[in-house]
Amino acid sequence: MEGLTQLCADGSRHQITNTKKKSKDVDKKRRRSDEGDSTPGPPTASRSSRTSPILLEDGKPPPKKRKTEPTGPVPVLKVHPSEFPVELLGLADADPSDPDDLTKIFTPGGAFDADDSSSPGFQLVAKAASKYQDIIEVQIERSFLMNCALCTEEGSDERICCSNCPRAYHTKCFEQSTSSTTARECKRCGNDREILPEDEILESIAVNEKIKSAYAHLAKSTNFTFCGVLLSQILDILEKLKRYDYGWVFAEPVNTDEVQDYLEVIKRPMDYSTIAKRLEQAEYGLELEPSSADGVDGGMDSMETILLNVLCDVDQVHQNCFIYNLKDSAFYRAGIVQHKKWNAYLQKYIKERLSGSPVQDGFDSFRLNCEQALEALKNGQRFIKPKQGHGVNCRQYAVFDPDTKRIIKQYTSRASARLAALALLSAGYQCEWDLTEQNAKTRVDNARDPSKLLFGYQWIPTDDLKSGKFKMKEADRYVGNDVLTSQADTTTVLILKEDTVSGSEIRGFESEESAYQDWLQERTSSVAASDDNAEDINISVFVKSYLDGKASINGIIWKRVLPRHSPVPEISTNKIR
Repeated sequence: MEGLTQLCADGSRHQITNTKKKSKDVDKKRRRSDEGDSTPGPPTASRSSRTSPILLEDGKPPPKKRKTEPTGPVPVLKVHPSEFPVELLGLADADPSDPDDLTKIFTPGGAFDADDSSSPGFQLVAKAASKYQDIIEVQIERSFLMNCALCTEEGSDERICCSNCPRAYHTKCFEQSTSSTTARECKRCGNDREILPEDEILESIAVNEKIKSAYAHLAKSTNFTFCGVLLSQILDILEKLKRYDYGWVFAEPVNTDEVQDYLEVIKRPMDYSTIAKRLEQAEYGLELEPSSADGVDGGMDSMETILLNVLCDVDQVHQNCFIYNLKDSAFYRAGIVQHKKWNAYLQKYIKERLSGSPVQDGFDSFRLNCEQALEALKNGQRFIKPKQGHGVNCRQYAVFDPDTKRIIKQYTSRASARLAALALLSAGYQCEWDLTEQNAKTRVDNARDPSKLLFGYQWIPTDDLKSGKFKMKEADRYVGNDVLTSQADTTTVLILKEDTVSGSEIRGFESEESAYQDWLQERTSSVAASDDNAEDINISVFVKSYLDGKASINGIIWKRVLPRHSPVPEISTNKIR
């Protein structure tokens, strides 16, 4: 589905589907296959002759079945606001909401402070309560790299997988590789955090010949030898990382012909071989050369800046892995393995020598920025990433709760709103309408109408919402205050819902039927009314006991009222639909 950015463990996009929906699709395909079967079947009674039709017992032919199309929306509960996908611009949330937008009640008559009980809009939503569909968690399958991590053989027998890393083992191999501290943690998890004898590099006080040759023009720099030695050690560390577990994943550039959306997500691709090549060819330090450390490398000489950029680029390799792949996927956890080993090398060979230097300060600042970027991509959060250019000079769209009269989410454009709606559908949430990629644009446009909600909400251009150019639900046209009714016609309101405890008027209705439907919803959510005999629940009971009687649900009553600026209507309880 275009624009959705859920990601799979193997580096491909992760499509979140509802199992029920999937099974229905399979059934449809099976039916289409059956219908398309051209093999003639055995003759049946219904096919025997045009002159011998099937007759019912009364001698009349069966009525023809008509294909019926749904004439209206299917009632569904709202989707919880937290489930609306985040719109990303790079790594940042592109939500265009002004902080004040989320604290206001919007009506055609104006916007009001939602927390001010004296505001004209407060009574309108004082008792508005929302029920939501069950939250559908983002399903992330925990995956593993299935070659045995001990003997490296594939084999066809069952694997036992480590609880922390992506390593998998043959049963007999796992018994040899189990840590004494944690039953399901393999010993190599502990090795990731240490430098074992076979992991050590040669500690030298001389600059590698390749580094010395590449940066000979900086030989007179004060920190040339100091930084040159550390850069030489980093070259050796990169070779060790390549040979360590899962180093092959990060040794070479990602093949963007195979992972076609990689560059849409990752703005600065990096790998171990590229870092080594750039070092040996003196590409670090070139004027205007973009760097992972941009913005954190001030106050240093050229060699210090080069050292900082190289350190940040090694971190960038792992950062890219964490950004692109979903947490708990095999490649994400392979990145953790390599990052732990890189940290072990830093701790033993580099950190102490950089202590208190501007290079260390810059590196710490870069790592903090990385942590903040990853925090913005919380595990399990759905997000959309529109094509570049979306949102530029476009009308912002607000997802508007028709009950609370508040904005719950905003998107930079109608295109982004369309992607968000499709993302919710793909996640498995129920929708009032048949929603497809082809009609999603129309559905979003229509959802500004309160009778054509999408996932329980109105979708309205933000400028129209703020200027009052929108409709409220029919039941809210009686709002208890003329200030809010510039768009509403309240002359036809005949029934009022009122909270006798607080004395507030909740909403109005133009017919007994609409009030009855609201009563049913209130009754369903009320424990006090749940013990009623279900057979006695009908509109006649509602009219007799509530409209014309004194019954209430938790202090909430429905009563007849005089329509404003209108003669007293003639209402007969004998004419009940």
